[in-house]
Amino acid sequence: MGTSILVALISFVAGVTVSVVAGRLSQRLKVSEFRQAWINSLREDIASYLGITQRWFHAAKMEEEPGKLFAMGNEASVILYRIKMRINPNENKHKREDDEFIASLERIQTTGGLPAVGLETHWATAAAEITLLARKLLKREWDITKQFRWW
Repeated sequence: MGTSILVALISFVAGVTVSVVAGRLSQRLKVSEFRQAWINSLREDIASYLGITQRWFHAAKMEEEPGKLFAMGNEASVILYRIKMRINPNENKHKREDDEFIASLERIQTTGGLPAVGLETHWATAAAEITLLARKLLKREWDITKQFRWW
């Protein structure tokens, strides 16, 4: 009789342990999946933002009609707002890098009255900076996501 109680107790403890571990792993996997979707969506918006700003700058250089330029600028702004809303505005250990990234996104739209011939150079320089900072941010977030996945 004492052995059967011990076996039952061991079985109970093992069952609870497995249940707790499985629950934690499931939760971490779900968080990882959500973070991966967030990363993919951010990557897509950054690429879209760079694409629309490039079309916008090219259209400005070609002196397209103001209504067309406004529509392109508005589309770029909508994508920029989506990106900004994904970035944590609160103090954290990555705030400086995140703020630098946001500033680079805003800088690409600021031409400072450049002549048409300088627009492409401005865009290319700003796009290179955005791409570099985005790669760092996405790599950082991917590294964090990997931690969620396996522990």
